[in-house]
Amino acid sequence: MTMLDLTCPRCGGRMKVPYDKHKKITCPYCSAELRLTESKPIGTASMVFGVLSMITLGFLSIFGFIALIFGIICLNKLPNKTQEVHSVIGIVTGMIGIFLFVGLLLSMQ
Repeated sequence: MTMLDLTCPRCGGRMKVPYDKHKKITCPYCSAELRLTESKPIGTASMVFGVLSMITLGFLSIFGFIALIFGIICLNKLPNKTQEVHSVIGIVTGMIGIFLFVGLLLSMQ
């Protein structure tokens, strides 16, 4: 039988108990009742939303990267103030898209 090493959430006491998903466990230190629960599987709606969000942010990061490159190129070559403002807006938009995508990737780990 598999033994679990548990920590009581109330007192922090550590105990080893046999795994039985329907058994209530009592902490030997503070007498708190603990119950083992199994995690629920991810629902279909959550999975679809996550995939669509990742695809959307992926496209945003790709277009953001392109906007970032063109913004930097235009900022270096165009002397007009209006074009410089648009270049800076492209650079900022690109950076936001890239940061959103990186944040999504980091949150998935």
